[in-house]
Amino acid sequence: MANLREKTRARLLLLAVRVSFAFSVPMLITAPAQASDLTRYALCDVRILYTFDEPENIDWPTLYYLNDQFGCRIDLLTFDPGRDFRHITKEIPEREIHLHTCYIDTEDSTALDSVLAAVLSVRRPDIVIFGHGAAGQHEELAERLMKLPPDRQSMFNILKIYQLSGNRPDRYKLLASVTLNRHELFTRYSERIKLEVPALISRPPNKVNREARLIRYDLIRRDLADSGAEADFLAGLGSLRLAPIIDSILAEGAVKHAFQKRVRGFLSLFGSAQNSTGREHIKKLMNGFRELTTLEKQAGAERDLTAMADFLPYLRRLLDRAQRAVLKGIGLDWEGRIILRDSPHGPKLKFRASLSVDGPQEVTLSYIRFHPYWDTVDVILDSVPQEVLPHQSYVQEYLIDIERARLETQMPESLLFTAEITYGHFPMVVTSTLPIWETPDLNITIEPDFYFIQPFVPLNIDKVVGSMNWKAAITKPENYSGTVRLNIETPRGVFAGAYRKELQLEKGRMRETVRIPFSVSNLFELGIQHLTISLSIDHRTVAADTGLIRIASCRIADTIKVGFLPDTSGLLEDILRMTNVSFRPLTDRTLL
Repeated sequence: MANLREKTRARLLLLAVRVSFAFSVPMLITAPAQASDLTRYALCDVRILYTFDEPENIDWPTLYYLNDQFGCRIDLLTFDPGRDFRHITKEIPEREIHLHTCYIDTEDSTALDSVLAAVLSVRRPDIVIFGHGAAGQHEELAERLMKLPPDRQSMFNILKIYQLSGNRPDRYKLLASVTLNRHELFTRYSERIKLEVPALISRPPNKVNREARLIRYDLIRRDLADSGAEADFLAGLGSLRLAPIIDSILAEGAVKHAFQKRVRGFLSLFGSAQNSTGREHIKKLMNGFRELTTLEKQAGAERDLTAMADFLPYLRRLLDRAQRAVLKGIGLDWEGRIILRDSPHGPKLKFRASLSVDGPQEVTLSYIRFHPYWDTVDVILDSVPQEVLPHQSYVQEYLIDIERARLETQMPESLLFTAEITYGHFPMVVTSTLPIWETPDLNITIEPDFYFIQPFVPLNIDKVVGSMNWKAAITKPENYSGTVRLNIETPRGVFAGAYRKELQLEKGRMRETVRIPFSVSNLFELGIQHLTISLSIDHRTVAADTGLIRIASCRIADTIKVGFLPDTSGLLEDILRMTNVSFRPLTDRTLL
């Protein structure tokens, strides 16, 4: 009997283990991947440049793997035809993923020089990945990057270049390859791709090809010591090179050891913070941020470090990423929103400060300042400390008077605002910037740009006496896409009918036409009146045109038929149509 009981107990235990295993394995496989912790971005300074030709060809699973697994910053680069060179950047907030679109003149032989200068202006990437795009200027750009000599004045240069296997002719020497399971990566990051990518491109990414499970990238250039087979893209690279940089610049001595101690403290505290929770997590983040802040202050007084032009900017970028991790850890949600609004007196600037506290301790908003790029004197918007309790919010708006020319300038500076937030006894300065906006290459015209209406009998009541149509023609670069808003300002007595106000400009088309019905009543005033039509993006006017409308008397009997030779502009035909006269062209050839 005892043996029977033992066997039964053993069988039940084995069954329980099997049931537990059967339920636990699917949960491990299907659990959605969480977005990378902000501390991971603070512990990585690797930049990756990814070039592509069409948004549909972007290898999002691989890019998200590099961004999430290692914390790399991802810069996507493409270019489209345009009359003048323009560089437009979009980003996924707090995710270190940026999209660079350069509009270039395809007939200009120096256009790619402008592209490289714009993208590599801050610092050169560590890794370049050539995605789709194997012909024309994309191939020329690849050749330029392959032959780009090292910048001896900079701490950062291109260390590795990969190309998508089979995407280009085998003209480069194959050094090694990295193979990834694209199917598994897409499953892992599908939620992030679905939620975040629309912030960069208007069209959602295509579904992954279920048949192509593996994807391979070939290493075609390496400026590192040969490490043999490539285990991953970052093989032979350190994720954060702050310590090696300091070791290479400073001579042996007490100063170097003090800096090394600060760096080790930052790395240790932020690294261990990833595996802690609650107050312990916050404490480690705050202490690690304090180490990096002290390091930045001491580096500014060290001549050997300041002699390297890109060291302090590099350190400030690390400090900015570390600060974002700290703010997230202590439950602070800061948003400094800069709003531009049009008014009869020109553009107006408004700054909206919003601070929410979800952490365990109150914080103090000490001050808010505006730093105009054209002056050395800061403008104090608010100097009265405001205490914000846990689970509370503080919102305040400030109207700022700025000359119109300051807002419409094409200078690369930004509108900069700073605020000091104190948590406990530790102050942190947060910044909000708005780059001076560049107008897209759009144009809108009214066709025709004049309109004659027949005189009508004056009445004592408002009465619609005529219904007509105007046509608005929008021209754009062939590769431009986006949503624009159509706005119309009519004179007194003219009423616009129903028309499409929101327009989705699609890639591949250079012209979009919108018909605008309008009616005229006896409230219309004599003389020449103006009708204005404009295009706006995010409340900013990018193109406008003005048409003329007036009452004109024309008495042509119905028995009279008018024949004419068509002109190239079509203006004569427009005038005849407005007079309601019977007409027909004498020939299908236009009069030049």
